[in-house]
Amino acid sequence: MAEYGIRAAGIPLSSCRVIKEYKLRRLAFEPVSVYMGIIPYYTRFCDEERTVSAYAVGRDYHLFIEETGRKILEKAESIFPGESFAVFGDSSPIDERDAAARAGLGVIGENGMLITKEYSSYVFLFEILTTLPPDTIPREPERCPGCGRCREACPYSFSGECLSAVTQKKGDLTDGEEALIRKHRTVWGCDICQEVCPYTEAARAAGTLYSPIDFFYERPLPRPDPGTLAVDADFRTRAYSWRPKSVILRNMKLFGKLSFDSCESSIHNYECGSPELIAIYEIMRSLPGVYGGRFSGAGFKGACIALVDPAYKAEIEKELTKRYLEQFPEYEKTFQVFWVKPDDGARFV
Repeated sequence: MAEYGIRAAGIPLSSCRVIKEYKLRRLAFEPVSVYMGIIPYYTRFCDEERTVSAYAVGRDYHLFIEETGRKILEKAESIFPGESFAVFGDSSPIDERDAAARAGLGVIGENGMLITKEYSSYVFLFEILTTLPPDTIPREPERCPGCGRCREACPYSFSGECLSAVTQKKGDLTDGEEALIRKHRTVWGCDICQEVCPYTEAARAAGTLYSPIDFFYERPLPRPDPGTLAVDADFRTRAYSWRPKSVILRNMKLFGKLSFDSCESSIHNYECGSPELIAIYEIMRSLPGVYGGRFSGAGFKGACIALVDPAYKAEIEKELTKRYLEQFPEYEKTFQVFWVKPDDGARFV
């Protein structure tokens, strides 16, 4: 597996904790070993300001596991004729973290994740069940020293709830859940416990944190927006596509709501805005596909800005123009709608 950037070790299946026995029964052979592998995924694109977990910045890791697993199987079957193999990733019959720790690939953290020396906990787990003998003597799983940083930093203090799970929750969110998503600026996932971990600091300092696997550098998207999600073919290649698109869009709308709240404060608490600007704001806020908006500047002259779903561009421009000019027909020759894409602003290039 090393040629694919995967560090692996094999231990007897009998030393592993089986959690889904029915998956073992479905196999056409009786495995004797489990070769556990760690797949590092953190890239330099994950260092950018982002609104998704590091694992979701690149393409969906399931695609890598499927493609690479097939290549490994083909090669293994050609090298070891007569032996049997089965690949698992994210749907294993065994406790993957426990098995990886028993194979000496890392330690179990307070957050329940496998933590490695080279990549901290920024790894996916991958395993091959086989009739081949193991190559490693299993050991008792080691635990991290337990400094408590991850527990202290966790929004839920490891109480059983998880911000990552909240961002992936279908349906309506509670006020508290919405507040946490806005506070931690995430539309999918949470890396807080990983970011504060001393193992992450050590791996970064040693220069080993970044993945050597090209796949995770392809088509990075650290800050998805409604426009990038509008292309279904691309959306299906993202790790968050296992949920309906409406889930991540709902989370994005929460950030738009912040700009609505800001504009409401400008109007009612600071008496900003002219009748013309307030009219634009009120009209666009009522339109489908507008997730957020406010005055641009102090709000006495000028323009309003809005966060919109590109799929609604034509409808928004038509309805906004129509309703605004019904109130202020004198601006028929000067009123305009401009479409722009957000950028990162001032930065070194």
